[in-house]
Amino acid sequence: MQDNRLFAAILAMAVLAAASCAHPSKPQAPQSTQTAQSPRPSPEFQAVDTNGDGQIDRAEFQRRATEDFSTLDRDKDGYLTKSELPQVPAEVFRAADADSDGRLSAIEYMNQRFKEFSDADRNRDGVLTQMELDGSAGFVLFRWR
Repeated sequence: MQDNRLFAAILAMAVLAAASCAHPSKPQAPQSTQTAQSPRPSPEFQAVDTNGDGQIDRAEFQRRATEDFSTLDRDKDGYLTKSELPQVPAEVFRAADADSDGRLSAIEYMNQRFKEFSDADRNRDGVLTQMELDGSAGFVLFRWR
């Protein structure tokens, strides 16, 4: 029980850290993402887009990243090691490991995930569409699973 509270506290700190590191963007009017040219959302996209508006906002992304951290942390020690993340390239893991201790804390993990979110957000509107995730950006965001 105490371990669960510790993990929840660590995750809450990670969320706050990730939110403070996020690059604020100028609010824009919501745009319809379903146009004649828009691709149909992939199953992975739909699983993260919990409100079904055709966009993944930071809150939806954060919710998924938090769930992923918990799932990926197989030994439930509050850290992710390279052996728990074989699908993540070594150079990405090293870049995310800010303190170079060979493991990712929840904060390091969330910082990396939000960096990838920001990189994928090509038009800098604070949300991701299926069009922005087509190709390598989508692979990068979903490879953590």
